Amino acid sequence: MKTLTRLLTCAAVAAVSVAQVASAGVLFTNIVENIKGMGVRVNPLGGANPIYSQTYPRAYTRNNSNGDVGKAWIQFDLSGSWDLYGKSNLVAANLWLWCYNGTTRQFWVASLADEAGLEGWDMWELWWTNAPGNDVNSGYKFDYTKCYGGTNIWERWSTNPPGIDVSIPGHPDYNQSAIYISPDIRNVLAADTDGKVTFMISGSPVNNNQNWWVGIAGTWTNEPIHPGTGLPVRASPRLVLVFDVRVALAGGGVVCPGGQGKEIYMTGTDVGCDYLLYRDGEYTGQTISGTGSAVSFGTYNVPGVYMCVESNVTTGVTRTVPGTAVISYAPPPTVPVQPQSVTAATNSVAVFSLSAQGVGLTYQWYRNGVALTDDGHFWGTTTTQLMINPVLPSDAATTSDGYY
Repeated sequence: MKTLTRLLTCAAVAAVSVAQVASAGVLFTNIVENIKGMGVRVNPLGGANPIYSQTYPRAYTRNNSNGDVGKAWIQFDLSGSWDLYGKSNLVAANLWLWCYNGTTRQFWVASLADEAGLEGWDMWELWWTNAPGNDVNSGYKFDYTKCYGGTNIWERWSTNPPGIDVSIPGHPDYNQSAIYISPDIRNVLAADTDGKVTFMISGSPVNNNQNWWVGIAGTWTNEPIHPGTGLPVRASPRLVLVFDVRVALAGGGVVCPGGQGKEIYMTGTDVGCDYLLYRDGEYTGQTISGTGSAVSFGTYNVPGVYMCVESNVTTGVTRTVPGTAVISYAPPPTVPVQPQSVTAATNSVAVFSLSAQGVGLTYQWYRNGVALTDDGHFWGTTTTQLMINPVLPSDAATTSDGYY
């Protein structure tokens, strides 16, 4: 009789070495939703007794031949993004807009110039007559003397590829939902000097009709997810920003309690700066000095969210470094199928097996307390199935542990 019990060990994934990332930055995607949004409408444009109105959170942007026209204004606060990631590190930027009226809309988008006084508009006091950058006499044009580049930054025509269909048939708000994504507008954002960026949306010269969801960040938090795309069917306008950051915190991973830790490191550092490591908001006592390249904090096996603060040794100015490193414990393994004892005749084949579930599991079979290796007699000594072929009298278990 040969008795087998199990042994499961938790394997640590090999840490990324600092040398592998010393010459490369880290890409961070930052999503920013609008802090202001409002549609303004006039009917009829140029008429004797026009009626002015606001449209929110669904902004009406129409260039109608009968004089019923509307435009929309949305603003983003990018100061936090610039502080954390650095505006000079911006490598891509796109404006995402959620539309109420399908995938083939025609519209224009312009950006307010970065001039004093233009960004301070109050969304609840915004009207056709006072909206900054509006051409009050046109159903679709803006005052381009107050726009970035003196022109539109995005012109969408029906001949362009369609928007992304995120509609839910039969739903009153979502039956024509669509997302439109602008071309790369990083040059527009790079011109920002105050952290505020305003975009204006109008209909194109062609008689058309579309409505945009312009509710500010937090307006829609539990919207359905479109099953085909994995995207929300309705959301606030957003800027999707990509930064290539040289000085960032990275590393971390899954560890075993008391086992080997995971490396936490800076992908790059600056000479003249110290880097202080924090775990769950508390200083770990670990500080490294910048060298101009990547530097490691070492390995850690205490679970938590690690972040880093950079401190200029000359000025004392500090900033939070982009990136976090998370150390977490692997969940305990489970063994749905336990190995069973085996009785085998000499020169026959004996097989022990198990089924285990867990993260990063490795296996090692033992006999009488001694680790086995694949040697042509024992097979699968580091797998879930151990085979002995052929069985010899010397294979018998001689201790209470037996095979495990």
